[in-house]
Amino acid sequence: MELSSLLSGSDNLYKTLFIGGLTMIIFSLVYPIQQQQEIEIEKNSLQKEVSLLSLQLENLGLKLDKLESKTQKTKDTLNSLSRLITIENKDSILTVKNVIKKSYSDELQTIKDIQHKSEKDVLTNEFEKLKIDILEKYLSKYKNFTFAFILFGIVALIIGSIGWYKTTKLNSDLKKKELGIYNQN
Repeated sequence: MELSSLLSGSDNLYKTLFIGGLTMIIFSLVYPIQQQQEIEIEKNSLQKEVSLLSLQLENLGLKLDKLESKTQKTKDTLNSLSRLITIENKDSILTVKNVIKKSYSDELQTIKDIQHKSEKDVLTNEFEKLKIDILEKYLSKYKNFTFAFILFGIVALIIGSIGWYKTTKLNSDLKKKELGIYNQN
């Protein structure tokens, strides 16, 4: 039995380590970076939505303030109309009062709708911020993943290349010795 045939199995092991290490390095440079880019794009999109929702909330707050001041004016107008009622102008004042009450109830409904939308937007805004936090955690994990795979890849690459070189050299030396022995016979 030849000694060089005994060492050929370890040669394949070191080749596998070398190729595995190279594959891990390439994989860790491509896949996590691709995922990080997708997460960054989604994160930017969510931050844009958060900014827009914040702006909408601010605008809704301004509208609400205007409607509240308008509501107070409407109440004051109704009170002053109630004091002006006389027998001669009772019908016309009641008609005006009903129109104002209708307007007031419409404004009140608008205020309620705005408050409801505002509450919904606040919840949506908070949800989007939580999604951004989760995406930032994913980014951190991908960075750790990249580091670990590059580290293990480099170790496997070095061990594989050194082992492959040594077994190839040893194999070559043994074949030279075997050839030398056969040539002498």
